Formats: sequence, structure tokens, C-alpha cells
Amino acid sequence: MDGSTASIGFAWPDGSATPAELRLVLDALGVQRLAVLHIEIAVFRGHVKGQRHELRCKLGAVVPGSNILEFILPDARQASNGDDPCLALALRQFQIDIEESRHQHKLKALALAWVAMGNGS
Repeated sequence: MDGSTASIGFAWPDGSATPAELRLVLDALGVQRLAVLHIEIAVFRGHVKGQRHELRCKLGAVVPGSNILEFILPDARQASNGDDPCLALALRQFQIDIEESRHQHKLKALALAWVAMGNGS
């Protein structure tokens, strides 16, 4: 990774591909351009800003096994305190809602600092 991308993976139970909606609650460091890809397919492109910003987008289908969400953050930047990592977002909540099911699978990350990894490592 180059400091302006991050990814998160999640395992989905066995079964068939399932239509779903992604719900994120995040804090943005200023105004951030953001692209979200699910299995290399763009599901969101736009800008986010402010705290507790809620983003919802259709995933098409989550697939059994491993699913990867990639976040492209071209406006990630070094924090004003001089810390090395480039920052863009703090992920507050991560949720997958199943459209054709009586239940919801929820994956949450509370106050998980989102740090764009890379920087040569």
C-alpha cells in the first residue's frame, strides 16, 4: 500500500452470494475524496467530511468466504502533530445488512483509528 489506500476483510458464512448493503459511520480528517471497492468493483465514489458521517452503499453481493473492501483515499495526509502515518478516516462502525434475510450480520469496529498503511513497510 502507498499511504493512500487501506483495506478491510471479512469472512462470510458458506452459502450463495447474497445481496447486501454496506453501512459505515466514520470521522473524516477534513474533506476526503473516497472510493470504496468491493471485490475490485467500485461501490462508492465521492467526498466525505465531518464527524459521525454515515455512508451507505449497495455491495451487489457478498460472497461466501473472504470479502475485501478497499478504500482509496487520495487526500490522506500527515497529521499536524507530525506523526508519520498518513491519516484520512476514523472508522466508528462497520455493518453489513443482508437484503434477503430475516437477520443481519453486523461487524462493528468502535473507535478504530483508520491509518493508511504502507509508508515503505
